[in-house]
Amino acid sequence: AEGYLAVALKAIRNMFRSGIRVGQGLRALVSDLRQLSGLRTRAKLCFQFLAAVNLADALVKNRISHVHVHFAHVPTQVAMYASVMTGVPFTVTSHANDIFERGLLLALKAERSTRFFTISDYNLKFLKDQGVPESRLGIVSVERVIPTATV
Repeated sequence: AEGYLAVALKAIRNMFRSGIRVGQGLRALVSDLRQLSGLRTRAKLCFQFLAAVNLADALVKNRISHVHVHFAHVPTQVAMYASVMTGVPFTVTSHANDIFERGLLLALKAERSTRFFTISDYNLKFLKDQGVPESRLGIVSVERVIPTATV
């Protein structure tokens, strides 16, 4: 694992790489920061943005066409900004404490994702109550993916 300083320095270098639209990412970050309170929460999101710049670089270099992340907290925040900067779509599978205890910007994450999956009817109802549009939601079961709406 890289230290904070190494991640930040690598991100600064990667901001100038071809194929990464940092300006779009920064606009999304600033807009999202306005919806949050607390210096610590905002600082974490800024650091996650730097990690997203590094992910964006890897997506471009490796010609990745889709990203799927598990957990709707930090991994989704990183993927969401990398997607904004590269145009590479992403999907999410949410589980439990990532939505109940650390559900930062859930409706926004779902809006930016291609699909937002979860693991139970209970979680689905919770996400809808948080403003996540049903058209974005799906339930992943052991046997199959059950869409809640037609895409």
